[in-house]
Amino acid sequence: MTILLLAALSLAAGAQPASAPPQARWVSRWDRGECQLIRAVGDAQRIGLRAVPNADQISLWVFPEAAAPLPRGEPVRAAIAVPPARATVESDSVTRSGERADRVYKIDLPLSALNALAGATAIQVRIDGTQILDLPLRSSAAAIDVLRQCMRDQTGGASAAQAN
Repeated sequence: MTILLLAALSLAAGAQPASAPPQARWVSRWDRGECQLIRAVGDAQRIGLRAVPNADQISLWVFPEAAAPLPRGEPVRAAIAVPPARATVESDSVTRSGERADRVYKIDLPLSALNALAGATAIQVRIDGTQILDLPLRSSAAAIDVLRQCMRDQTGGASAAQAN
């Protein structure tokens, strides 16, 4: 597995003041059979994107802060807003997942959602009308380009072409 650090938002090298915000960075993971893009803040993953070869969708993994209110009930719907384009992508394919099933959501999105994410300066996620995440983003275009490159490498170009 290859890990590539795309962008680090940090203060100058060396000691950081105690009040410094945690570093935010994109990390991509290329593995046989899938491509992942993770946005981490400090030591915590906040969102992840996962694409598998020849699929017509991607999965968005959302790790809201522990204090975020999480709705319960059926059906669970998600709306993902990506400023500044004012684009909103909706999904009714939302599942709780992982060991922290009450705090981790997997949202299936069409592959075309990468177009909106590529220009995003933030990502805002609502589940059943409750906002669970409002995360500023930097370097999203470069990060999505790396994910698309991984998809091209794994599929010979077919899936990535659909996402452009």
